[in-house]
Amino acid sequence: MTEKLYTRAVMVCVAALLALDVFLLASSGCGGSQKFPDQAGRVLAVTLAATTASQGAFIAWDKDHQEELVASSATQEEATAKLATYRAKRVAVERAFFVAYHALAAAASALALLEQGGKPDRDPAVLLAEAIRTVLEVKAAVEAVTGPDPAPPAPTPLPVPAEGDPR
Repeated sequence: MTEKLYTRAVMVCVAALLALDVFLLASSGCGGSQKFPDQAGRVLAVTLAATTASQGAFIAWDKDHQEELVASSATQEEATAKLATYRAKRVAVERAFFVAYHALAAAASALALLEQGGKPDRDPAVLLAEAIRTVLEVKAAVEAVTGPDPAPPAPTPLPVPAEGDPR
């Protein structure tokens, strides 16, 4: 159970950082704005950092999960079968990270060209939006392999002091 905390914590951070990305992009205006390259660069840096942290967390979870699969197996054949089944599912996560890093690289290249006064082949705002979308696909792929986030515990109600209670 604790191995899921690796990925869960980072996926929550990714969601929060992506919300920040959307806010920063919206506050910077359209792609032609003077503020856009600076804001987009920040968004790109945050998104790259979140993606890299997510990948590191997934790798740690993956190692623990594979060890757990082997430990819970009665025979070597059972362990081999469990690992093969799991690794077939894991391919989607590996591919999602691959696509996300390529999308981030395309957005970074377009932004660098724009900052140097060049004209990128594709709109950097569109490339950045695509990169953010691919990171959301990473989140979905990880959740498909690790399972959905457990529901948070219900908040404990605070005691209501009785009338005349000095608390």
